[in-house]
Amino acid sequence: MKKELNQEKFEKIMERIIEDLDNGAIIIVEGKKDRISLEKLGLKNIIEINKGDNLVEFADNLTAKKIIILTDFDRRGALLKKRLKELLETTGRRVNTKYRKDLNKVTGVKYFEELYSIIIAKE
Repeated sequence: MKKELNQEKFEKIMERIIEDLDNGAIIIVEGKKDRISLEKLGLKNIIEINKGDNLVEFADNLTAKKIIILTDFDRRGALLKKRLKELLETTGRRVNTKYRKDLNKVTGVKYFEELYSIIIAKE
C-alpha cells in the first residue's frame, strides 16, 4: 500500500530544511539523481557521496558545522547514515538525521531520487 502524502507536513519540513541551509548547513545524499531531485524541490548546498569514496576522507573534507544526512531507506543508505553520523559527530559537527526520517514518514519515499516525482504527482 502506497503512503499518502501529507502536503502540509511536507512543506513544514522543507521550510525547516531551507532555514538550516540558509544558516550554513549542507545536505549529504548518495548520488547525482538524489541531488537533482532535491534541487528541483528548491534545496541547495547538496553534496554527493560517490561510490568508492573513502568515508573517513569524505567526512574530513567537509567544512560545514551542521550537516543534514538524506541517504536512502535501503540497507546501503542506512549503513551510510550510521557511519557518516558517527564520523561527523566525533569531529564536533551537528548532524541531523531527523529530516530523513520525517520525509519518509510524510511522503513514503524510499529513495530520495523519487521525491520530486512523488511531490509533483500529488499536486
